[in-house]
Amino acid sequence: MLVIHNLSKSYTPVPVLDKVSLELGWGQTLGVLGQNGAGKTTLLRCLTQQIDCTGSLTLDGMPIQEYLETFRKDIAILEDTPFLYPLLSGLEFIRFVLTFKGFSWDEWSPAVQEILKAFDLWDNRYDLCRTYSLGQKKKIYFLAQLVTKPRLIIIDEPTNGLDLQSVVHLRRLLRERVQGGAMLIVSSHHLDFIERMADVIILLKKEGRFALFSSDDVTDLEETFLQETGASMAVP
Repeated sequence: MLVIHNLSKSYTPVPVLDKVSLELGWGQTLGVLGQNGAGKTTLLRCLTQQIDCTGSLTLDGMPIQEYLETFRKDIAILEDTPFLYPLLSGLEFIRFVLTFKGFSWDEWSPAVQEILKAFDLWDNRYDLCRTYSLGQKKKIYFLAQLVTKPRLIIIDEPTNGLDLQSVVHLRRLLRERVQGGAMLIVSSHHLDFIERMADVIILLKKEGRFALFSSDDVTDLEETFLQETGASMAVP
């Protein structure tokens, strides 16, 4: 279980995150919502220990930094902007990631073939990464991390640059991983994606404030978002 207690982060006297506390179990999804600048990426970077923060972060009773170091093979951390080596082909990049993390290519290559076909990348598998569109780059980047069925998945803005078909395939893939016992933490501006995926939703507001919901308690996520953030639907 992930336990976050009094997580706080400030860049100025005004906090970005102020005493965020929540719990999330294996086989559950946390959806992270918020307006621009509300702290969504900051929260994910605190969880992945890319930036310093105060408060307590534990996973299965271990400090999260220790967990990340101990179970590196079982963790997928996916940033909003994909990084691929431009002179590798898509297939070579996936093989590089799997080998780097300690997986056997012979064992996982059938799964790679299957997933590339599902995401309409099989015919482009030998193309250099530098020739891919943004959507193709994101799919290669995601698949290289997700094909090996990680237990902890942290993903920032997964739908940016993806066409509708790819979004549907990605949602199904992530749901399969969660149903298999993985823990998923995902931030997105797309309310529909979060509404379909999340068991627990944290809505980050300005000045470090936040609201926490169970998906069972939210009947209209769009309306809840507008009410909680004070956003107006009026067209100027």
